[in-house]
Amino acid sequence: MNATLELARESLPLIDLLLLELASLPLWLGLPALLGAGLLLTFVSSLVVGLSSGPAVLPPGANFLSGAKFGFLGEVFAALLAFVLVDGGLRYTDARQEVQMEASALRLFDAVVADFPPGPEVALLRQEVRTYATAVVESERIDMQLGQESPAARTSFERLIAAYLRLPVHSEQDRLTRLQADQFLARIQESRLKRLQAARPGLRTLIWGIFLGNTLIAVAFSWSFRARSLTAHMAMAMVMTAALMTMVYLAILLYHPFTGDLAVRLEPYLLLPPL
Repeated sequence: MNATLELARESLPLIDLLLLELASLPLWLGLPALLGAGLLLTFVSSLVVGLSSGPAVLPPGANFLSGAKFGFLGEVFAALLAFVLVDGGLRYTDARQEVQMEASALRLFDAVVADFPPGPEVALLRQEVRTYATAVVESERIDMQLGQESPAARTSFERLIAAYLRLPVHSEQDRLTRLQADQFLARIQESRLKRLQAARPGLRTLIWGIFLGNTLIAVAFSWSFRARSLTAHMAMAMVMTAALMTMVYLAILLYHPFTGDLAVRLEPYLLLPPL
């Protein structure tokens, strides 16, 4: 992960870098860190506003006006949050599904290739299959966390295709086996493209900035209300902040499907039988 963050500091905008660093933290540390920051901000701000704002600043009647405005803000923010969570959930599910499909197709492709008559071309191709699987796990795993494709994995996949095209076809059985292998290779290529697409961030820096900015606005809006009990007001504000921060943290994890404790595992690529 340290290597990933070093590359991220060189290539990602500040917001994307901060989100990646937060997603890379263990769950026991990342969630409390975000919750703690939000709750601390709410506690201090509510305390300052509550103690420094007298009736002339926040009269009891201000709650009606603030409530109307907060209702509009809540509806807008809820729609934005729903979009982020749904899109993130689909992205995470797609990433996991494409990893399973590509790894399965890779194993089936290797099994079909093994049906060709033994020879140096077949041995080379089966070795290239394992080299590609290793490149995905060891190299592309890091690049996917940055939303990028690994040059090493791409080169390895190109060598796999080149080795496959060099397979000799001497009989009708070889031709039928080749047709079956073509189908699995096409499935591998399709799943690879979809996996990389799922790794690329769907929300660019501007939209993430808008989403996080609206989260802070929703948190800060609680300061415009006034309750008879400062303790009750602070408790309600902190509960709302905790709920928002939890959902924001979930959205961050879903948008980084190959990062952190909930990352999609790439072990299926290593289930190829030994040569």
